[in-house]
Order: sequence, then C-alpha cells, then structure tokens
Amino acid sequence: MAPAMADERLYRVGAAYEAARGPIATAV
Repeated sequence: MAPAMADERLYRVGAAYEAARGPIATAV
C-alpha cells in the first residue's frame, strides 16, 4: 500500500508541476 500511495503522490506532484509549468512556459 505504501508504494502505491507514494506513486500516486508522485503522479499528482508531476501533474501539478506540468499544469503550473504550461502557462509559465507560454508566458515566457
């Protein structure tokens, strides 16, 4: 269960990073 939770957290962090990086990249 721990690895699955860590994997989901990592995926959520990656998705949030991509979502935040998109507008910033286009703005710059």
